[in-house]
Amino acid sequence: MTNPQGETQPERLLQRRGIEAEVLIPFIRHLELELGVERAHTLARETIEAIAREQGADVAQALRREDLEGFTQVRDSWGGAGGDLTIEDVRTDATHLDFNVTQCRFAEMYQRLGARDLGSVLSCVRDFSLSEGYSPNLKLERTQTIMQGAAYCDFRYTYVPVEETTMVGSGDGVHEDAPNPQPTFGEPEEPQNLTPLPPNIRRGTGGAWFAGEDLNQRAREGFVGGIHRVEGIAEDAVERVQRAADAAGPRIQHVAQEAADYAREHQDELKGAALRAARIAARLTVPKNVRDAFEAELHRDDPKPEDAKSEPPKQ
Repeated sequence: MTNPQGETQPERLLQRRGIEAEVLIPFIRHLELELGVERAHTLARETIEAIAREQGADVAQALRREDLEGFTQVRDSWGGAGGDLTIEDVRTDATHLDFNVTQCRFAEMYQRLGARDLGSVLSCVRDFSLSEGYSPNLKLERTQTIMQGAAYCDFRYTYVPVEETTMVGSGDGVHEDAPNPQPTFGEPEEPQNLTPLPPNIRRGTGGAWFAGEDLNQRAREGFVGGIHRVEGIAEDAVERVQRAADAAGPRIQHVAQEAADYAREHQDELKGAALRAARIAARLTVPKNVRDAFEAELHRDDPKPEDAKSEPPKQ
């Protein structure tokens, strides 16, 4: 609920969600008819989650930090001057950020639009993915939301720094908070019960898996074996996705045609929504003199009042 600079824009954010809803809600309703409610909502949710995850990473990059204190600043912006959310603090310390949301204008908006069932898909799921993108060490637990009929939303964030989390492989997976084992430097052994890559290693960090010349042979073999396992899983996943895409091809074409028909029938509404979004963005980022020049160019070919007066009366 912040822009990439972490600045508060509460009123404009609610407006932006409303503009998005004007397009997304009817489109998802079409998908429900073609693919079924569950599949349509899954596709929409996965798309929104991916967007929110990237937004979380952008916020961390803009703030140049990904600790709990920085995320607290993000949380503080959610209430804002516009009162999109009413927040009550429960607990705040070095590793916890707990609070309840007792009023949500986003839920009220989706209710007015007759799409309360889509509110969770288009709005609530963002919170988990936003925190994942902000930091792999930030975890959110939430058991209820206003959007789903509860009296309040219970946000419970926990932050566990990397250095306090030890990942230990065993036959049944990866365990956190286990005693930190001391490395051994004996003869290499065949890797046993290889563990997949830990989920808290972010892309681009590379060095998290090796410690230079001190890394023993067993760890190196375990790493290589883990890579092979991941490659096999990825290949299977690609094949499944390809088969699903081939099977869904005709149906996707039909849905795309309906979407195109909808766009033609509602082009004025969509253009209006896009223009409103552009103007909101312009007010945020573009100097006033540039905006004035843009508006003048936009309406350059419009008939002027004096031209309208000079037209001869119709017979």
